[in-house]
Amino acid sequence: MDPLRPPGFSASTPDSPVENPDGRTKIDRITRHTRDLVQDVRNWVDLKLKLTRLEVQEQVDEALHQARIGAALAFVGFLAVQFLLVTLALLIGDALGHAKWGFLILTVLLVAVLIVLRYALKPNVELFRFNKTTRKVEVPAHRLKEVAPPEPTDEAPRRDG
Repeated sequence: MDPLRPPGFSASTPDSPVENPDGRTKIDRITRHTRDLVQDVRNWVDLKLKLTRLEVQEQVDEALHQARIGAALAFVGFLAVQFLLVTLALLIGDALGHAKWGFLILTVLLVAVLIVLRYALKPNVELFRFNKTTRKVEVPAHRLKEVAPPEPTDEAPRRDG
């Protein structure tokens, strides 16, 4: 008996070929446990990827559902505004004696509102801008003028600080 080994501990080390009662060495057991652990981690990663994919799919489906509802509401709202404008034009035309005057006045009012909103939201808009796109002009390097380096001075450079 080894005096440095506590009672109940075997003389084998992890790399000793001594077999356990199940017929495997400690290295074999560690290898098997490591393989099982790696397989468990792979399974966990696969399941995590599937879960993430399902969560993203649910979010996309929810966004599409909300977009469909928004589009339907916008369409119904557009129709409601159209009928309201036609009704208003007919009411104004009836008050003036003919329907065309109502439509003309309402059209002029809507164009005026459009112009006011256009310039209220974008105050720096050119009034009649026809095909005046801003383009980035690239100049070839051989056409650029070379700038001379600054002349050295006798003064020491200033250090602000």
